[in-house]
Amino acid sequence: MAWIANRTSITRYLPTFEVDEKVKRLALDYMSANPDYNYNNKPFPLEVFPKQMVQTSSHKALPDVLGSGTLHAGLSQTFKDIVESFEPDLHQFQPVDVITKSGTPTEMPYFYFRNLQCLHECVDYDASILSDRSKPGRLVLPERVHFKDDELAMRREMIDGRHFWNIKQHTQTWFFSEELKAEVERQGLKRLHYVHIREV
Repeated sequence: MAWIANRTSITRYLPTFEVDEKVKRLALDYMSANPDYNYNNKPFPLEVFPKQMVQTSSHKALPDVLGSGTLHAGLSQTFKDIVESFEPDLHQFQPVDVITKSGTPTEMPYFYFRNLQCLHECVDYDASILSDRSKPGRLVLPERVHFKDDELAMRREMIDGRHFWNIKQHTQTWFFSEELKAEVERQGLKRLHYVHIREV
């Protein structure tokens, strides 16, 4: 059984951060020079990962998934350990110093994350309801596909044995196996919302 895992978009749960503008520019330049970055499974060069995230909001508690406004999400050590217990040495993690609003570093280590299991070919296009926002109702290729969570179907043979994947890199949407979802919930990680995926 597979699940869509949407990261929350509710502002009151989302601390905000600043990162070095020079590194942010490097990341944007990398995207421009590598237009397929959203759909390949290549690690990013280390220079596009900011070394520090500085909190700008007043949130006192930080979740296990942080957004930074750059290419990646920041994952806590707890989240990283869960992912690597299922898929060791598969994804890319780069340490990042998270500085709280008070100016002190977090006790919990955080890591920038790139999912190296981009599986846009696992979508069953015949069984899914997909559209292009510029041309509603038209079936299109993955780079312009948009879908509602309950309208997506995936090919079971493509996702069997996988635990954490996506169909596009730069997105708020992740995909979990039943086993990964259960462990994330068991360890109390919050701010993820789940929708069951149809498998065909």
